[in-house]
Amino acid sequence: MIRSRLCYLQHKHIIIFSWLIILFLGLNTSPAYSAVENQADVDESGRVMQGFTELSLQKDKTQGMSDKKKHIVLFSMGISLVILILTTAGLGLAMVLYRKPVFVAHMIFAGMSVTLALVHALAAMIWFYPF
Repeated sequence: MIRSRLCYLQHKHIIIFSWLIILFLGLNTSPAYSAVENQADVDESGRVMQGFTELSLQKDKTQGMSDKKKHIVLFSMGISLVILILTTAGLGLAMVLYRKPVFVAHMIFAGMSVTLALVHALAAMIWFYPF
């Protein structure tokens, strides 16, 4: 008797919870909430966004680095990256061919190489992606 009553209560809560989820999802996807009511709202929001983009463009022109300086930074990062990769490869060859115990140094240089490669790629995408 007690087990059947507990199963009924659990089943009842599951049904109520399911209906609440359906009701919540139904209200959030309703066309009244997701549609734009008139064109004036779209134009006004476009003007607001235009003000922010113009402000960010002005900040970029006055506070940003020149393209030449960005290229120099990326070039120096690239040279450092090549040196780190060659060092990592040399340590790996020393481990394999000459049985040197340089595993820890090899892993440290590999980690620095990967980190610098990610930083180099992110900097290049952030600075030069929109052309």
